[in-house]
Amino acid sequence: MQNLFAKSISFDAAPVEFSARWEVLGPFQIGTREGPWGADPLEYFGGFRTLEFNESATFKSSLPTDASARWSTVNATSVESNEAGANASLALAFSNVDWQFLQAVYGWSALQYQSWARGEIIVNGDATQTVVLYTDWILEFWLDGKLYFGGDFYSYRKAPPVLRLEPGTHRIDLRTWRDVRSFGGITEGDPQITTDLALRICKDPLEVTQERIKIPDIIDGRFSSEYGSVSVRNTGVNTVRILGVKPQNSSDWETGSGYYEIPGSEHFFDGIMTTEPLRDFYRKHIPNGIAVTRSLKRFTIVVGTPGDMGSKGGITVTQLETPGRYGRMEVSIDPRDEETCIYTIQTKNILSFSVSPHECQSATVIVHGRTMASATTTFTTTGTSTVTWVNNNWEQNVDLQNVRRGKQLGAMDAILRSNGTFNIASHGPGTGELALQISRNLYTYFSADSIINGTAGPGNSITVAVGTELPDSQNGNFPIQVTASGALLVRAPSGEEYLFGEDEDVAAIYLRPGTTGPESLELVVWGGTAQTAAIAARLVPTLTGVSQPDFVVLDKSSRWKGAEGAVAMGFFDEQWNIASTSFFA
Repeated sequence: MQNLFAKSISFDAAPVEFSARWEVLGPFQIGTREGPWGADPLEYFGGFRTLEFNESATFKSSLPTDASARWSTVNATSVESNEAGANASLALAFSNVDWQFLQAVYGWSALQYQSWARGEIIVNGDATQTVVLYTDWILEFWLDGKLYFGGDFYSYRKAPPVLRLEPGTHRIDLRTWRDVRSFGGITEGDPQITTDLALRICKDPLEVTQERIKIPDIIDGRFSSEYGSVSVRNTGVNTVRILGVKPQNSSDWETGSGYYEIPGSEHFFDGIMTTEPLRDFYRKHIPNGIAVTRSLKRFTIVVGTPGDMGSKGGITVTQLETPGRYGRMEVSIDPRDEETCIYTIQTKNILSFSVSPHECQSATVIVHGRTMASATTTFTTTGTSTVTWVNNNWEQNVDLQNVRRGKQLGAMDAILRSNGTFNIASHGPGTGELALQISRNLYTYFSADSIINGTAGPGNSITVAVGTELPDSQNGNFPIQVTASGALLVRAPSGEEYLFGEDEDVAAIYLRPGTTGPESLELVVWGGTAQTAAIAARLVPTLTGVSQPDFVVLDKSSRWKGAEGAVAMGFFDEQWNIASTSFFA
């Protein structure tokens, strides 16, 4: 009789559900946007995934009043399940911390902390369920012992992982993180960490995600643009290749829209706002009589990353002498008449810049020497001229084809300045899962398309490799190489060579020149094994404010130390050599 009753309950239960009771361990301190670097103190003990609930266990933490973090339990709210899926919400707060005192001393950053929460996903019945898992406000979680990094920190819900869950109980560990830049620094009562979880059962092997369809604005019953965006997700066992998406009523799709095509130019480029079609647009729509100030007499340019900055007054900084430090230019423009003017320029930490006079037809450019021993350089230009510091002197129109330039400039997030779809290649056992995770994160945070192990297009490349499987750089003298024994060799500016990974595995992530275009980039994610490569994969750009330099080499201690676990990191100069400002442990 009991067995029959149990079967009837099971028959009526929803296919999937979340547990109502969750086990929590925390709180622990964490810095601003430090999560991608690791910085999880529980990794020192093997990670939260290796720990079991124990009310008497304590862990050192600088936040609680007794300097000890403990286990606790919390009940999820909004726990719901039906034939379509399941939902649950968590709100974590820690009353054993004097938040007001900490905020009075440290400011809003005191309200930033992390913790872990453990619950279960229950699959009822006898059938394996294919589901997508949404993890709002979560950057990292483990499911059945498998790491998923990247999550959905801003609750975009663009590219959730597709899971095939067998009947039974599945353990899920969530790394919860209260980021002040997202949650705010002003709270009533104890600052909380909140997260929403959702499971959606997949019924078809291929799904068009309705909530992610984007179409142009409609003005007077017509589309304002010819472009739309449709997300299609494979959920079946066999992958369906998506060749294209065609809208219905396509004959009306472009009605009322128009565009100008500039041969040889990309979708966006420096100077696009001053092209003739846009000038005509301004003249048409700006009312007559509005005064527009055209002339700049004196101004200052301060540049952190030349690749992220356009021109001002006809001056564009193209390279810094020392990457990682600010460059500065003091510029004055003296208009002599309607046709001629004089540019006087003083620089600091500027290696090269271009001049394109906007205020006159012909400009005399005077560039002061950077030292007392160097002379002032004077030249005349009627178009765009590049000026480069070479051999203790400013020289005009030096060939820069073989140096780092344009879209290659900047820190690690320069990889995002891609000319097309990202090309992701995996080399070695276990790297395919990392490549998929990187692809999912690129779409989640940037709506960026990527191809894994396909034919490379004009876009930037991301290479995930382990050991000696890493393909050689097109630059045979590149300062970071993998040796025949599988160790990582890094050549410092002094010429000294550092060898990492001989005694224990290390991970590395770094930029190098790409092969898909003159200003293309390749981002290398490397480790001695797939497990260590996963440490580096966390630093593939997703969140703003993480501040990854051009290259980072990490040992296993970064899991709990964060950036302090880096054994080498820094920038590349204009010749793709490691800059003198780089750090070596």
